[in-house]
Amino acid sequence: MAAIAHRLRPTGTSWLAIAIVVLLAAGLLIAGPARGLREDIAKQRDDVDAQLDTTEAQLQTTREQLDTTRAQLRIAEEQRDIAREQLEIARTQLAEAQRQRQLTEESVAIQRETSRIARETLGEVKEINRKTPDARPGDGLTP
Repeated sequence: MAAIAHRLRPTGTSWLAIAIVVLLAAGLLIAGPARGLREDIAKQRDDVDAQLDTTEAQLQTTREQLDTTRAQLRIAEEQRDIAREQLEIARTQLAEAQRQRQLTEESVAIQRETSRIARETLGEVKEINRKTPDARPGDGLTP
């Protein structure tokens, strides 16, 4: 048995062979996953590039929307200015209409007063006519 054990004892060359086998095995264990890792990194780069393209497209769309919003704001400001002018014109027209109404009311009051005076005058003329004898030619009252 001692002879068998002596034969099973590794020699210097055996140790070298074992070390090479162990290093190769370790290299394979490391290289295998590293190859997958490199593939994962390449896929991530592709994904990041695609995300960058998407982000740049979104940025361009956002800039266009901002330009459109600014144009809409300018239009809204112009409409506001026009509305303010229209409001001022409407206020002026209202003031003129109120003045015209006041003058019309004064005119109606004057016409009512004139009509009242005319009715009084007519009544007085009728009274005078009733009290005054009829002056016809040939009745001896006129020369």
